[in-house]
Amino acid sequence: MDDPSVADLLARGDPFTNVRTAAILREVHGLLQWAREHDVVHRRVTTDRVFLEPTSDRVRVSFAAGPLQRVRAIDATTEDVQTVVRLAVAMLSGPQSAETEGQSFAEQRPDLPERLHEETERLLKVA
Repeated sequence: MDDPSVADLLARGDPFTNVRTAAILREVHGLLQWAREHDVVHRRVTTDRVFLEPTSDRVRVSFAAGPLQRVRAIDATTEDVQTVVRLAVAMLSGPQSAETEGQSFAEQRPDLPERLHEETERLLKVA
């Protein structure tokens, strides 16, 4: 794919505002929901698999194979929610550096509401 990935844009230091992040994640969520409804088992999505058209931020996703669990600890819908939350954290935290390594999302973005920090932690601990 010729369009840059979210990982590429983060590495370049491109900004992801709350509004831009929400619009991108809405599309990713829709793609995950479509894939789940069509029994696509391998729906792993990371920042290097979300591609954005430079002029419009139109989203394209390349699903990757992930490990299959014989006994599921969480359901497929929850897995997809966690994927979206992980992408949101990456996009809103910005590029990682030596200073931010090991910091929580709340420490990296203290300007965001406490409720968002709490819900992010809760959703990622469901597993």
